[in-house]
Parts: sequence; C-alpha cells; structure tokens
Amino acid sequence: MKAIGKLLLDSAKQNTLVSLHDFLTKNKKLFEYELIGDLSYLHHRAYSPEGIEIIEVTEIEDNKYQLNYQFGVNIFALCKDISSQTKLTGSTKIELDEKGEISLDILQTDKLSASEEF
Repeated sequence: MKAIGKLLLDSAKQNTLVSLHDFLTKNKKLFEYELIGDLSYLHHRAYSPEGIEIIEVTEIEDNKYQLNYQFGVNIFALCKDISSQTKLTGSTKIELDEKGEISLDILQTDKLSASEEF
C-alpha cells in the first residue's frame, strides 16, 4: 500500500465518497505513473500521453474503496509504419483509516534481476 495523502473527514463521515473522488482527481499525479506501469509488454514505444482518467470510486466496505480508472496508450513507430491508439482500464483498492490517511494498493513493477526471476 502506498500512502498518498490525508482527507479531512467530518464526524459523521458524510460525503466521504465525493471527497475521496475529488482528492484523487486533484492529486492523481502522485500515483498515476505507478498505476499505468511499464507499457513495454505492449510495445517498446508504447506510452500514455495524458495519464489516468478516474471513472469512479465505489465503497466496498467500511473504509475500503475501489478506484476504477482508464488511460490512453499510444504506439508510434514511424520506421515500422505503426501508429496505434487504445484505451486500457484498471482498478485498485483504496484504504482510508480513521485519521483520514489514504493508501492505494499499487503493484510493485520494478524490474527483477535475472537471479530474482529464477
């Protein structure tokens, strides 16, 4: 889990979902690169020019949410006459503790060494 910030909660926890969605939208630069990850599995020239778009945030259970998002992917390789655009979707879990700390479940996408792969 990656801590990304703190949300000010009111005592009744009203509007928590709306506040969480707004926070994530305004602060997506803090975590969107990690959600998009390495796109080389598509093509070595694949990139996401605009980052993520938050589709929705839904409550799963008390203080646990799901973030659904999408992002565009472009592949452009002039020498091979490749120009492609597509949209990919994803989701991740969010935890919000009683103090308002927000944590996202982000996969570790670090490249493994040869010895770690075996």
